[in-house]
Amino acid sequence: MTALRTDVPDIIIADSISDIEFCHLIKKAARTTSQYRQRGLIPYYICLGKVRYKLSDVEKFQNGTQ
Repeated sequence: MTALRTDVPDIIIADSISDIEFCHLIKKAARTTSQYRQRGLIPYYICLGKVRYKLSDVEKFQNGTQ
């Protein structure tokens, strides 16, 4: 099951971070975050062709991996 959604409401966009910001936050390479998405480890959204993560999902991910 893929965690990809393309029907993202505006409220989610305002409360999200980019893939690059996510990489810096968790101190991992872009390839690693791509693998996380492929494995369904973190939900993500495509907004204007860019990968976005909801802040609440990022917090859950960090709490689950530490």
